[in-house]
Amino acid sequence: KAATLGDGSLDVHISRDRSQGELTMMDFIKKHMAEILRPFAEHVDQLHKAVGSLGDELQENNEKTSDAHKRLVFQANLLSELRNDLDSNMFQTKATQADLEQTNLEKTALEADHRETKLTLG
Repeated sequence: KAATLGDGSLDVHISRDRSQGELTMMDFIKKHMAEILRPFAEHVDQLHKAVGSLGDELQENNEKTSDAHKRLVFQANLLSELRNDLDSNMFQTKATQADLEQTNLEKTALEADHRETKLTLG
């Protein structure tokens, strides 16, 4: 660490002049406080980077979500239109089925009349 010397002793200079003691002590305190707080400052920098990265990812996810929502709305509208078309086709199919059944009844009646006419003419 910057606050210690190679032999492990503290890097402190003590002045013999009493008026210099206060400044030396203040330098000592500032130096050691800086050493103590350095990991916290580095950690705060890392947190800022992480928050920035998360913000970017959140923005990207919001854009993807918005795009997916737009596609979902489009698909829902398309499905609704298809459902309406299917309902219309089912109505027409039922009407056609009813007409076909009526036509078959009339055909059966005409065939019976035809057989009867053939027997009568004979």
